[in-house]
Amino acid sequence: MTSKVEHRESPPLTGLATRAESFAEWRDSALARGVLPIILIAGSRGKSTVMHLIGEMLGENRRIATRSPDGVVIQGVAQEGEIEPWQRVESMLRSGELDVALWEVDWPTASTLPPEMNIATLAITNICANRDECLIYGDARLAMRSLPVLLKALPTTGTLVLNGEDFLVTDLAEGREPATLFVGQGIDSPAMETHWTAGGACAWVESAFLCIGDRRAPSRLLNQSEVGFALGGVASFEIQNALMAAAIGYAIGLRPSAISSVLRTFRCDPKVMPGSFNLTYTGGVPTIIDRPSPSWYLRPVIRALRDFRQARLLTVVGQLDGVPVEDLPEVGRLLGRVSSALFVATGRVADGYDWSPIRDGAAKNEVPPVILPFATEQAAFRKAASMARPADLIFFLSSTPESAQTTTVGRLPGDPGSPLPVSVTPGK
Repeated sequence: MTSKVEHRESPPLTGLATRAESFAEWRDSALARGVLPIILIAGSRGKSTVMHLIGEMLGENRRIATRSPDGVVIQGVAQEGEIEPWQRVESMLRSGELDVALWEVDWPTASTLPPEMNIATLAITNICANRDECLIYGDARLAMRSLPVLLKALPTTGTLVLNGEDFLVTDLAEGREPATLFVGQGIDSPAMETHWTAGGACAWVESAFLCIGDRRAPSRLLNQSEVGFALGGVASFEIQNALMAAAIGYAIGLRPSAISSVLRTFRCDPKVMPGSFNLTYTGGVPTIIDRPSPSWYLRPVIRALRDFRQARLLTVVGQLDGVPVEDLPEVGRLLGRVSSALFVATGRVADGYDWSPIRDGAAKNEVPPVILPFATEQAAFRKAASMARPADLIFFLSSTPESAQTTTVGRLPGDPGSPLPVSVTPGK
């Protein structure tokens, strides 16, 4: 593929016709149009990571409010309730007491939003990862019902940031091309190539560099190996989140240096984003805590774990709430394919939890892993931690990741020092 970007380090970004030259210009322009400087982020995965990335890109000197399933936070202070605090946020945005608000919206909430809320920017991370089996489950159906509601919340003068590789998302750009950014791993996907050729702005990866801009002014931000929270670049889904945040930052006039700096230094905080592929340490052993995912979301995680680990992968599996029963054997097969051992919380007999689909799925692999059952995920994790060697990697899938971090992982000795231990080399 012909290179889209010259070899240069983040020159001024001027590609998007509707892009503000600065954050202040973006904010003032929104208010002048009767639009609130609100960035709404929706999608099936990645919303929290993108929101927190944008929050850090905006910097400590800007007055920010956030809204998520965890509640409303105004300038770092959690608020009681949700409706009244958010009405206060909107009032403070109009008066200038706040600079910007970030709103993370799940699909159930998105389907109930009032029309024409006049937000400035709407970003949609993904829906189904182009997996047909995802479409038959309730989350995807709810997402499809929610999309028209979300689009009504964005005025024609607003900016739309879309996953350019998710087929269920790309068609949303129709009629909004000048004010749309597409985000994807490559510029050669059909929707992104068409958008790029027509002069639209994109964010993508080329020659291992995260890039952003349009045909007139494409620019490189940083090498994907520098994105630490993406396991040195091997976690493609985290690179996608980085690109999504970069595209939003680009659209609202943030400096390239601010975007690159945050992508280079950002670390997921298990206390703030407990279900977001968090890297921590257990006695010096890298430990990733994540929430259970259906197979269509789990596949890129499995690829990242396969590419990241140097020695053994020890996988701890709690009760997989949120995974359709029909999908449990495939989840078991995927986990068994890359794991040296599965430590499975089977539950007590009285719980009525059937872990056999996980066991049977894992056994379908040509070289099945060792499978060790335990009554609780805490007991399973303690055993995995006791067996782990410095070059190993522990993958902990917990239905209650916040509790897993504070009551299970956090009670064992850790090593929060370097982002990647010396004994683990990404890509090997």
